[in-house]
Amino acid sequence: MSQSPKRFLFKHFARIGAALGHSARLEILDLLAQGEKAVETLARDARLTLKNTSAHLRRLREAALVTTRRDGTRVYYRLADPAVYDLLSLVQDTGRRQLAEVRELVRDYFAAPSGLENVSIDELLSKLGEDSVTLIDVRPEDEYRQGHIPGAISIPLAQLDERLDQIPRRGEVVAYCRGAYCVLAVEASVRLGRLGFRVRRLADGMPAWARRGLPVAAETTGEAA
Repeated sequence: MSQSPKRFLFKHFARIGAALGHSARLEILDLLAQGEKAVETLARDARLTLKNTSAHLRRLREAALVTTRRDGTRVYYRLADPAVYDLLSLVQDTGRRQLAEVRELVRDYFAAPSGLENVSIDELLSKLGEDSVTLIDVRPEDEYRQGHIPGAISIPLAQLDERLDQIPRRGEVVAYCRGAYCVLAVEASVRLGRLGFRVRRLADGMPAWARRGLPVAAETTGEAA
């Protein structure tokens, strides 16, 4: 080996950094933290072309950050290891601590838009099972089916207005989505608050809940075809 072992190792570590060095690939990892998805679904959710999505997935797979399974003619992608989600969370949290632009955006949009209040996982745990709390999952239905907090009602953000009658007005509503930087629960909470619901947003999303080893309910072993 012409290079020192340390230099050789750091060369390979740099492959991880290079794979993370694009906003679209970070968003794809965030989407895959919800469960496995086909290329077509990832392209739709990330608002990318199929060609670009496939190229980003190839980079992520080369760095061993994602893996695949085949079902007939379709290929499904998923995170290669739970540690990949931890790495993504570390990048996000480091950005929040070190970058003023990130702190300002989180403060202005995620922390307190229109007086929105957050609830922690620990506080939610203390409230679950109470008749006074309604938990709604505002992610797409395929993500809900792959894994959700037990007792949560699936009401995707796009269906919120037409399904308001399914949300009790008594007590409190807690909305959650993909994670701390997911906009779905923010938008749902603000909308419900303006309609007179007493609502809060779960500060962390489904992946953080699952990573803590808390109970997860599922209706399928993979993405719906």
